[in-house]
Amino acid sequence: MKRWTVLIAVLFTIIALSCSSGGDNVVAPSTDLGMSDSDTQSGQTQTHLWGYYDLYFDFENQSVEAVPNHNAMFTANVVQFVNGNPANLAFDIHGTPTAPDHVDVDIDVSITHPFPGVHQYDGYDVRGVFMGEGSASLNYGSNLDYPSYELDQHMKDYNSDGTDPAYTDPYLGPVGNPDGYTRWFNASEFVAPGVLGYLQGKLATPGYTENLSATLNGYKYFCDGLDTETDAWEWLTDGTNADGHGLFSAGATNTRNYYLRFPLPAPGVAYGYAILATWGEPTAQDDPADFVENAVEAVALSVDLTDDIYYVSDTDWGGDFIADISPFIWEQTPSTILIETSVHSAVESFDPALTVTGGTDNYSTYHVEFTVDDVTEAGYGEYWVILEYDEFDYTCDYPAPAPDATLAAFFRYDLFIADTPYHTDPDCDLQVITEMPHDGDGVIEFDITGTTYYDGAVFDHAEWDFDGDGTFGDTFDEGTEENPIKYYTEDYEGDVCVRIYDDMNGDVECCVAVDITYNPLYKETFDSGAGNWTGMSYNYLSWCSTPSTPGYSTNSPFGPSGAGNFRGPTAGTWSTSYGGSVTSAVSPPFPIPSNVSDCWLRIYFCMDNRTSWPDSPEYYAVANFKGVISSASGTSPFNGNGSLPSGGQVLYRTTAHGSTFPAYNAGTSHTTSAGFNGQQGYYGSYGGGCWPGSLTAYIDLTIPTAWYGEEIKVAYQMCTDYCGDTNSFGWAIDDVELMTQ
Repeated sequence: MKRWTVLIAVLFTIIALSCSSGGDNVVAPSTDLGMSDSDTQSGQTQTHLWGYYDLYFDFENQSVEAVPNHNAMFTANVVQFVNGNPANLAFDIHGTPTAPDHVDVDIDVSITHPFPGVHQYDGYDVRGVFMGEGSASLNYGSNLDYPSYELDQHMKDYNSDGTDPAYTDPYLGPVGNPDGYTRWFNASEFVAPGVLGYLQGKLATPGYTENLSATLNGYKYFCDGLDTETDAWEWLTDGTNADGHGLFSAGATNTRNYYLRFPLPAPGVAYGYAILATWGEPTAQDDPADFVENAVEAVALSVDLTDDIYYVSDTDWGGDFIADISPFIWEQTPSTILIETSVHSAVESFDPALTVTGGTDNYSTYHVEFTVDDVTEAGYGEYWVILEYDEFDYTCDYPAPAPDATLAAFFRYDLFIADTPYHTDPDCDLQVITEMPHDGDGVIEFDITGTTYYDGAVFDHAEWDFDGDGTFGDTFDEGTEENPIKYYTEDYEGDVCVRIYDDMNGDVECCVAVDITYNPLYKETFDSGAGNWTGMSYNYLSWCSTPSTPGYSTNSPFGPSGAGNFRGPTAGTWSTSYGGSVTSAVSPPFPIPSNVSDCWLRIYFCMDNRTSWPDSPEYYAVANFKGVISSASGTSPFNGNGSLPSGGQVLYRTTAHGSTFPAYNAGTSHTTSAGFNGQQGYYGSYGGGCWPGSLTAYIDLTIPTAWYGEEIKVAYQMCTDYCGDTNSFGWAIDDVELMTQ
C-alpha cells in the first residue's frame, strides 16, 4: 500500500483585524468557552488557532486520515482545543489523475466548526489555506514567494473543461481554483519558538515543514450557504447572500472543492493547511450571537479582462492590459490597486478614486488599462491583482513575528497571449437625424456612416434594436443598414441601439436616446426658391403696356425655412407697365400619399391687390390657387391667362387646422380674356401685404380626395385688371408644407 503524509495546520488566525493597524493584546478563549469581563476587550477582532495536523494519504483506498500534531498547537489557555480533532476535518477524494511528472488530487474538504452552540465564536470570512513551497517571487513588496506552477505543489483546476480522458471530474468549470491568495500565517514569516513554532509532526515527510517557503498561499472561502462548487464572488454578490456577512456558524459544516497538483519527484504529496477566520470579541454588554466582524481585505474578486495582448515574433508583439476589476468588500475599499504581470516590466499602480466605474453596496468596479512592454511568447502568462489597505498591516501583539508590510489581498489569474494581433473594434458614431424630441408622424431617421474603422476594415453589416428590448435584428422601413428610417406607430422614449460589424470580425455596440410622441400628422416641407417655383406673365389688356420679361425674384429669407422665397413681380418694379396682366407662380409636382384620411397644403404667403377700379367699382381684381394632377415640369399644364387647365380645380382654404385666411371674396373678373370668369379668389391685402419683413401667415388649401396617391401641381395666379395703377401690387410665397393625417 502506497502512502504519503501531509501536514495540516488548522488555524483560527490569532491576528486580530483590529490589530492589523497594530496594538491590541491577544485574548485567547477561556477554558469554559464562556465570556467574562476579564477575558474580553471591547470590540476586539481576533483570530484563533484551531490546530495542526498530519494528513495521511492512502491513494489505493482513496482515503485521508487527519492525526493531531500536538507539538505544533498553540496551547495557551486552549485546553479543550487540543483534544481529538477540533476542526472536524473530513475529506472526499474524487480522483487522483497521475502523470510522469505530477500527481493531481481532486478533493472536497469539509470543516465542522468545533464549538456547536457557542455563538460568540461564530466565524466570519473563513478561509482554508493550502500551504507549500514558493519558487516564484513577486516584484511587488519583498519576501513575497508563491508556488510555481512548474515546480511547486499548488491549487489550480487543470480539468475545468472536463476533457481529461483519464479522469471524469464531477464538477465542470474552474471549481477547484483558489478564491484568492493570502499572506496570513505562512510558515516562513509567522514563526515563534517552542509551542508557537511550526514543528514537524511524527507522520509528516521528514524535513517537509522546513520547506513551507511560500509566503503567499491559495485559499478557498467557506461560509454557511456557499456550496462545494459555487464561485465565492458570484455567491456573495447574488441577491441577499451578503446579508449573512460570510457567517460560519458555531457547529456548522461547510465543504469546498480543491484541485491540487503535486510535482514529482519532489516535493511529492505534502502540504500544510491553515484555516483563517475572523470574529469580534463582544463586550459584556454585547449579545455574542449578534456580534459580526469581517475581514478588512477583499476575500473575493471578479475580473472582466479584455483580450488584447499578442506575440508574433520578437519584432511584432504588443497590446494593452485592459481589465475591469470588482473586489468584494465589506467596508474597507482598497487604498491602491496594483497589477503585476509576466508581460510587463513594472508593477502598475492605480488610484481607486480615479478608476471607479460603478458597483453596489458590496463591490465597486475599477477600470485599469496600460500598454505592456515585455511580451516574449504566445500562449499563457499570468497576472496578479493586488489590493492594498494602507491603514492596516500584519503586526500585532501575537507572540510570533509578523511581516512588516501593508495589509493586502492577492488574486492570481492566467493571461492569454494570442499569436496574431488583435483587431481594433470600430468607434461607433450613432446619430438620430430626426430632431428630438419628436412630436409627429413617427418617421425617424438614424445614421451610423460616421463610424470609424481601423486596420483597413470597412463596414460589413449592422443589427438594430429600435425598441430597447435588448433584441437585435429589428427591421426598418426605408434606407439602408447604415442610414435606416424607422416608422414608429406609438409613443416611445428610451434607447435605440445598434451593433456594428466590420469585415475583420470587429464589432461595437452603442445607443442613442430618443423621445417620440406619435402623432399621425405628416408634414413634408418644400422650400420656395428660383429653382423650385416657376414664374410667368400674361398681358390680357392690349391697351396696357406690359414688359415681355416679367419681374420675378428670390429674395432674402423671411419664412419658416429661412432659405429664400419667390416673389412676383420684383419688389419696386410694379408700375403702370404691369397693369392689365396676370402674374403666376407654378409649383413643382407634390406627391400626395394614398393612405391618408385628410390632406392639405400649408402655404406661407402674402399678397396685395386692388379691391376695385377707382372709377368703376364693378370691376374687381382677383387672385387664387389652382391645382391639377400633373408631373410635368415648368409651368405646364397651367395657362398664363389664369384659366383652369383640363382636370384642374380651384383650391379652397380650410380653417380646420389653424389657418386664419378668410374665404375667397371675389367671383369674377370683368375681362373674359383674362380667363378668371367663374372663379372665386381674393382681392385686397392678406398675410402682411405685398412683402412683409417676416412671413408667418399661411393658408391651408384642401386637396381633393380624388387626388390622393397622385402627383399634383399648384399655381398661384393674380389678375390686376387695371391699367395705370401706381399702388403697390404683388405677392410672395415661401415654404409649402404637405400635411396629412
